[in-house]
Amino acid sequence: MTRLACAFAVTLLLLSVAIGCATTASLSQREVHGSSQPSAPPNLNTDPCATRLHDICGPLLFYYSKQHHLPASLADLADTPGFSAIGALACPESHQPYIYNPDGIQLPSVPGPVIAYDPVPIHAGYRWGIIIVPSDGPLITKVIALPQTWNP
Repeated sequence: MTRLACAFAVTLLLLSVAIGCATTASLSQREVHGSSQPSAPPNLNTDPCATRLHDICGPLLFYYSKQHHLPASLADLADTPGFSAIGALACPESHQPYIYNPDGIQLPSVPGPVIAYDPVPIHAGYRWGIIIVPSDGPLITKVIALPQTWNP
């Protein structure tokens, strides 16, 4: 790959991450968890599982920008810039691999389809997940704490 092509790929990856990957700070507690949740999820910015899922969003967005579709599996991101820095495609606490569904699962209390999530709710009773936020523009992903009552 030429130096110019590498520079372009890195710039595109950084731009994709800046545009498409967001946190749940803009979502209210009620929007994400419903009104009857007994406890708050761990902090999105410090939880290692949420951080890893957020790191997966960069290569996922880069893949989507090049292929115009989501990958069939998270392993298909292996050749995408930034993927090698992620580590295992598993929760750092449970060590169980993330469940991925490129078609997404729509939940009534979540503002977009869930495409990847923790296999077990070990984060104060919550699962972390990646959702696709409905948008007329570029693909936007968010890492959110999924409702405690959800059992896929």
